[in-house]
Amino acid sequence: MQNIRPLRPFDGAVIAFLNDLSLILRRCRGYSDVATFGFWCRKAALLREKDRYDDLPDRLGRGVVFHSTPANVPVNFAFSFAAGLLAGNGNIVRLPGKPFEQVTVICDAVNALLAEGHRDLRPYIVFVRFPPVKEIADAFSAVCDVRVIWGGDQTVAQLRQSPLPPRATEITFADRHSIAVIDADAYWLAENRDTVAQSFYNDTYFSDQNAKCKILTADKRPVSQFVQLIIQQTAH
Repeated sequence: MQNIRPLRPFDGAVIAFLNDLSLILRRCRGYSDVATFGFWCRKAALLREKDRYDDLPDRLGRGVVFHSTPANVPVNFAFSFAAGLLAGNGNIVRLPGKPFEQVTVICDAVNALLAEGHRDLRPYIVFVRFPPVKEIADAFSAVCDVRVIWGGDQTVAQLRQSPLPPRATEITFADRHSIAVIDADAYWLAENRDTVAQSFYNDTYFSDQNAKCKILTADKRPVSQFVQLIIQQTAH
């Protein structure tokens, strides 16, 4: 992979590959996060994103990107690798250690496409899974031009023990906090309260979010119903 030719961002072959991947994954009704990724990487959406840039003829991929993706979000690796590919890079993607079915679904689809009509992109996509062994991280870090680290402060500190080449760069996603404010009165007046609760549950469940909740409202009815609907979802 070190000898691959960097591509221009939003290369036509990459967009065609991701669109074919989209067609496969959007048929995956069992996992809404997989279908969401499939919808995101369809050709129409990618071309709209491409139109946001007016200097693409002057841009080129940096080379090889080593992605260390988080263990708690099954489909994050797919967004990370697709972004690296769209930017014109080869991608070494560390998969989550947990045996998520969504990872298998996406990897099987990618492998099928690379084996058929998109063989030219095979050198640009490598999925790997390995334990937290420094020597392995050293090897992948040594050959990359960009390292992308997901997973928080501890993961960043751990991987930074593996040196990068002198000209390499790094993108990190360290610890952060999220805040959600729910207008209980607006929720109570909504016609689709079940859908709102379902969407909230899906978002927090797939990202394994854990949070403390403080509710400020004079009317406890909407809050009570919202909580009951969430409990019903977790019991399924």
